[in-house]
Amino acid sequence: MRNSKNTIFDSAVVSPGATSYSSVVDLSNLFGYSAQLNLSGASAAGTAFLQGSNDNVTFVKVLNSDQAFAAAGNILYEYNDSYFQYFRVGITASGTTTVSCIFFAKGV
Repeated sequence: MRNSKNTIFDSAVVSPGATSYSSVVDLSNLFGYSAQLNLSGASAAGTAFLQGSNDNVTFVKVLNSDQAFAAAGNILYEYNDSYFQYFRVGITASGTTTVSCIFFAKGV
């Protein structure tokens, strides 16, 4: 069994009204993954979401992945049996937010 652990957001500052994306992860041969977001900042607020792609060009929001946050904190996504090849995390900020994200996956 193969494990993969990467930092895909590294203390990125997202300004109000802006959307920022993590680095892209290739999910080839991975069957389950999690993304742990650490959101910080005195005015941290916004929405986190997941996106998937099969061509690493056009990314589409993963259904029901929107997670609103109104203060600093953490969000943990867990996803099993994904059938898209590429993955990234998005943050749309309504207050200045610093985001870090650790990606972990298991596969063959």
